[in-house]
Amino acid sequence: GRREFLDGQLDSAMGGNTTSNRAARLAREGRAREMPHTSDYLLSRLQDGGEHRDGSQEHSGSSSLSRRSTHSTLLATIQKEIGSLSSMVKKVMEKPSWEGLNFLRARKQALVDKHLQLVSAWEEMGAKLSPSENDSPERQQEQQELMAIENHITLVEDDISACELVVAEKRAG
Repeated sequence: GRREFLDGQLDSAMGGNTTSNRAARLAREGRAREMPHTSDYLLSRLQDGGEHRDGSQEHSGSSSLSRRSTHSTLLATIQKEIGSLSSMVKKVMEKPSWEGLNFLRARKQALVDKHLQLVSAWEEMGAKLSPSENDSPERQQEQQELMAIENHITLVEDDISACELVVAEKRAG
């Protein structure tokens, strides 16, 4: 699945086959975010306010449920990507390289961007809700989940910084 795909990209960024070297090149160029991703659809779905492809609107109740479902799905997707990125950090630690480090940084930045988009969409959705809906246990849970993702991203950043030291030591010695 997705994890094997990302692992393949990481392996290639660390010196693997030329087909997957595209990921490393994009990472070096700071364009890894241009790579397609399944959560992009979910973000657009969350931001469209429940609009169907034909432009018609869903009913208010089903729209709210749909956005919450999409929000939950996107949270789960981002959490899975964070886990995958954490395992990639371990691989780069085992076989340190600048290419692998650049790939990690690009993937982490893509996660930060998705998280920011999700927070923005969550806030926009909250602006459309009544005060009682905004104070609901579901909204509180969503807020806690968003904060947890931010904390996980911070931990991954710390791991990447530690990896950077290993790569720098390898290069110096």
